Amino acid sequence: MSADALLKELGAIKDAATVKRVFGDPIVVGEKTFVPIASVHAGFGGGFGKGTQKGEKDEAGESQAAGEGEGAGGGGGMCARPVAVIEITEEQTTVHHIIDHTPVIIGSMVLSGIAVLVFGGIFARRRD
Repeated sequence: MSADALLKELGAIKDAATVKRVFGDPIVVGEKTFVPIASVHAGFGGGFGKGTQKGEKDEAGESQAAGEGEGAGGGGGMCARPVAVIEITEEQTTVHHIIDHTPVIIGSMVLSGIAVLVFGGIFARRRD
């Protein structure tokens, strides 16, 4: 990937990480307006390479018979998850938080697995 293509991709990620990604378009239902809110994370990493041309001297001071080079690459990504919804009426504005139970469920599964292994080992020793 050339430096120009890499910079173009960087620009696309930067353009995608805007406030529009955090606050969604308002949704009107009857006399209520709802505005979705998300948590958005974006990241990018990359690198370039180096090289020598034919006849150019390398770090040791020796003339190169042929050009040599090393390359690198990069990558990036974006993650978004819903965190709340703002409900707007003429009387009041309310924020409804969205609770993600996934970490609790995964933690419970891991602890259950550890408990099964520990108690299974204890009962296996008692049989012997």
